[in-house]
Amino acid sequence: MSALTEEQLRICAWACITRFDKGEQNLGGIISSYALNQRDADAVLSEVYAKRPELRSAGEEPYAPIKGKWYHAVFRKKSV
Repeated sequence: MSALTEEQLRICAWACITRFDKGEQNLGGIISSYALNQRDADAVLSEVYAKRPELRSAGEEPYAPIKGKWYHAVFRKKSV
């Protein structure tokens, strides 16, 4: 799996923030539900904290990146 672009990191960060705001209280679980490698997961978490610093105090739970097939459908490169 290749590294995410800056735009993709921002999209993932906003998706995590939205899910957290809708009631999912485990930010680590939210991030681990996406198919991200460790470096990308850390970058998304940093982006989330940059956008919403108050979430840092919401309690950090460990996350474990998982692999999933949706990644290719969501972030595939379009050929021209």
